[in-house]
Amino acid sequence: MGKYIKLFFQSIKSRGLLETLRLVPKNLVYILRLLYDGRFDRKFGTNTGGTIRLIDLDIDSKNLKYGIWYEPTSAVIFSHILSSLPSIVGLGYEDYVYIDYGSGKGRTLLLASDFPFAEIIGIEFSRELCRVAQSNVLLYRSKGQKCKKIRSECVDAVNYKLSSKYSVCFFYNPFTEPVLQKVLGNIKATLNEMQGRVVVVYINPIYANVFDDCGLFENKIIIDLPFDLAKERQSQCFIYTTP
Repeated sequence: MGKYIKLFFQSIKSRGLLETLRLVPKNLVYILRLLYDGRFDRKFGTNTGGTIRLIDLDIDSKNLKYGIWYEPTSAVIFSHILSSLPSIVGLGYEDYVYIDYGSGKGRTLLLASDFPFAEIIGIEFSRELCRVAQSNVLLYRSKGQKCKKIRSECVDAVNYKLSSKYSVCFFYNPFTEPVLQKVLGNIKATLNEMQGRVVVVYINPIYANVFDDCGLFENKIIIDLPFDLAKERQSQCFIYTTP
């Protein structure tokens, strides 16, 4: 709380009292959202919250300009989606590897471990975020945890190739069209070799046209998401499946 009081007085100094008071309701809502979203970390002693601009991270990749800022996935929404997959796409968790493209601090890796996946992998091109995710994996303990084979890899998504015949690939709008096209091209090439199946979960599907036009997916399913108090704008979710 002391941090917010300090920011309040800094705002008065820079903006004046009236402008600061005008902004109080908006900022109060923002703080309440952060506190609500922070329930996950408070419960498990992890560090998955906050929003981080990529330019504030030490990232050595020519694809930095195509990346989106770090923002954690809603625990409420994510758990709802994964719980729905068996009935929506006929998925048996035990046969699939879960892969988060742009996994950041690793919140979805932890949440996914409450489902009995064969393995859970995070793909992240920021060394700083990857280290945080690796620390979170070591810290996370849940009574409902069903998969403990979890790892976070520091690798550019365009250089990652699927290693499993069956994969659930998660995208929370991690990058823009140029990188997304290359990633889907890699998935397509791997599937041609393995004759496997991929299920894609795409939240905040701004570049859905790339998935629609890539010629890889047989089905596209739009699912209803529960309301999440932690998010200012409620997202959509598309599920794509290969034949």
